[in-house]
Amino acid sequence: MKKLIISIFILLATVSVAFSQAHNDGTPPKNSTWIKYSSPEGRYSVKMPAQPTLSTQESSSAEGVAFLQYLASAQSPESVCMIGYFDLTDTMKFDLDKARDGVVERLKATLLSDTAISLAEYAGKDLKLTAKAADGTEFLVRARIYVVKTRVYFVQFIVLGNTESPPLTAQAAEYFDSFSVTVP
Repeated sequence: MKKLIISIFILLATVSVAFSQAHNDGTPPKNSTWIKYSSPEGRYSVKMPAQPTLSTQESSSAEGVAFLQYLASAQSPESVCMIGYFDLTDTMKFDLDKARDGVVERLKATLLSDTAISLAEYAGKDLKLTAKAADGTEFLVRARIYVVKTRVYFVQFIVLGNTESPPLTAQAAEYFDSFSVTVP
């Protein structure tokens, strides 16, 4: 879990550079067409702004259990969409409140909202927070964390600045609403 949070922090720094190179007036570009991305291995599908970049990273739990994390990320001129997931082992414990606290702590973020949600019958959290990259660039991070049986999903929508425009709010809602999982 800690490595996933560290990965998010590193990505925020990368996102800062990418956003600084994009011309962004806060509104999505006209004729922007998102694609439906399906991950058979991840057992999920979602609409993303482009074909995502995929990566994996080995991590270890607080109990010292090694596991792999999987990440898919795609960027549009106004946002970055990321989905991370990992599988829990029999000896790993996962707590949504501790995950929220870990994200806030690692990103040195300000938590704006925290709402209990579900994906079908599976528990989750909807988080909204502001954070700063190492260069001081501010980001608004909307994230949803779901525990689906023994798999944890971390779905994020990140925008430059600390507020969302109505078009970006609608885009985030469409992104999150398009996320679905296939339970084996």
